[in-house]
Amino acid sequence: MSSNALGRSTRAALAAAILGLAPATARADQPQTFIAIGPLDYQSSSYIDRSGNTHPGSCTFEKRGESLYVQQQLSASDQLRLNTEYDDDSCGPLTTRGLFDIEVDYLKGLSSKAHPNQFQVEIGAIVPPGYSIAANPRLGLGRTAAEFGGVYNGTFKAGARYGYVIASLSARGYTGYPAPQLLSNVTAGLNLTRNLLFYESYYGTTHLGAGGTLTDIGSNPTVNSEYDSYTISENVAYAFTPRTALALTYQSQLGGWNTGLGNTLQAGAWFHF
Repeated sequence: MSSNALGRSTRAALAAAILGLAPATARADQPQTFIAIGPLDYQSSSYIDRSGNTHPGSCTFEKRGESLYVQQQLSASDQLRLNTEYDDDSCGPLTTRGLFDIEVDYLKGLSSKAHPNQFQVEIGAIVPPGYSIAANPRLGLGRTAAEFGGVYNGTFKAGARYGYVIASLSARGYTGYPAPQLLSNVTAGLNLTRNLLFYESYYGTTHLGAGGTLTDIGSNPTVNSEYDSYTISENVAYAFTPRTALALTYQSQLGGWNTGLGNTLQAGAWFHF
């Protein structure tokens, strides 16, 4: 859940560029800043154990929050992204509030001048803002991390409609715990009308090796020393103007290992300028 919550908005910038437009190419007059902000709600009343069996939780865990994603185009081939949330987590009478992990990513395009960002190298860092790891439920893992991977951004035309495909694969390593992770994503979107976009997303988190020692995990079923999580989400976005749109996302769990089993509903206002 932790990595997926951060990852949902990271696919929104290209979606916003495609919404109502032809396949995006780097132009001086294109907007350079993209912001997505909005509420999210995740609920889980059961979990998947280390053997892959599903069990009911001791209480219903709920994460309510406000997500913020900012992407800045530094040049035709260089991008900077920032992603975080302010969360209100609860499990029965227990509640914890605070700022979630801050993720900062730098992307470097490696392709031709006409399509500089078709293939990108991604380097990222995750920094917890100082929430207590003794809180119950804990907001997150509370560990710094580094990430390295690659991204493919493709566009296509189906009749009179435009669409896009994003595929990414990266490795993430933490200090101490949890286990290193292999992160995968495939997102495909298609304009249903000039103003309406539908896109489907798959996210995978696979642990690699041992997870170290994780104490005081509390009642958050998504915080574990090693875990797998595989989700799929259905998304729609509607453009009210060339620079503003509203997006809705419903994410459900396909499977996993040693993690909570739940669903996420998220809304976002997009601003492109």
